[in-house]
Amino acid sequence: MGLPVLQREACQVLVGLTDHPESRRAERGCPPDWRTYGPFHSEAAARRWERTMQTLPGYAAAGHGSGWRYGFTYSAPDGRPDPRAPTAS
Repeated sequence: MGLPVLQREACQVLVGLTDHPESRRAERGCPPDWRTYGPFHSEAAARRWERTMQTLPGYAAAGHGSGWRYGFTYSAPDGRPDPRAPTAS
């Protein structure tokens, strides 16, 4: 299970958690490099995975969604966060 290839300054890999990975993928326009991880057996394990992924160079939060059973990653072109990604309220 490899991580998506990241080209410096070309894209940013977004990381998030969800209970419904296929719905989230469709909301994001079905990115070709979408990867799903899990299922996680506890919320603590899922949040730990998310925090660890966000510490990697070029990786950032995809926004706040609902759920935690599955992790996901996908690339945002031009290093900009996906405008469809939910934001914190």
